Amino acid sequence: MKPGFILKELIWSVVWGASLLFSAGTAHWLSAWIYIIGTPLLSLLSSHLLHRNAPEIAVERTRGAFQKEQTKPDRAVLTMMMMIKFCSMIVAGMDKRLGWSDVPGWLQIIGAAFVALTYYTTYRVAIENKFAASVVKIQQSRGHKVIDTGPYQYIRHPMYTGLIVRTIGTPLLLGSWWGLCPASAMIILVVVRILFEERALSTGLDGYNGYIARVPYRLIPLVW
Repeated sequence: MKPGFILKELIWSVVWGASLLFSAGTAHWLSAWIYIIGTPLLSLLSSHLLHRNAPEIAVERTRGAFQKEQTKPDRAVLTMMMMIKFCSMIVAGMDKRLGWSDVPGWLQIIGAAFVALTYYTTYRVAIENKFAASVVKIQQSRGHKVIDTGPYQYIRHPMYTGLIVRTIGTPLLLGSWWGLCPASAMIILVVVRILFEERALSTGLDGYNGYIARVPYRLIPLVW
């Protein structure tokens, strides 16, 4: 695992942590510290396991959110997703400051479990699909092909399913009902990104249209 990736994770942890604590007006917030410390540790652990067991996709996934090969719609959607995540931190912090929400402790624990679980599922999906890049692009130089094994035999975008679970789990962990509002906007953007991604894969990846016919569900079996 490259030192640059570790540094990037720590920087983002500081950014999200600062936005939470400054908007809350206090550092005495246990669930925020669990999020601030726990998420980069889980990310680094997942990346370490991926580098050990699937170094090719591990290197690909550390390339960052904006790359030369990615599509313009994906670049725009990712920019909006980062802005919404920042807003979600502010909303959760203001919720803490003003006492808008009263989320029970057991539900915050479930939120924490959701967040932790998604780092594991991201790792498992990446192990299954060595083309699961962090941006939308056709990876011709790596022999990009359709993957229809593991979770991909049930839904076409299992990693996005995990992202949605994490998006819901984060405000629950932070004890913020109001944080579910920006979470809803994030979920809408995930759906938009899926539609853009599927358009790119349908036109640029051999066999993807056949895969769509075999696996009709994108995120949740029997639902969508």
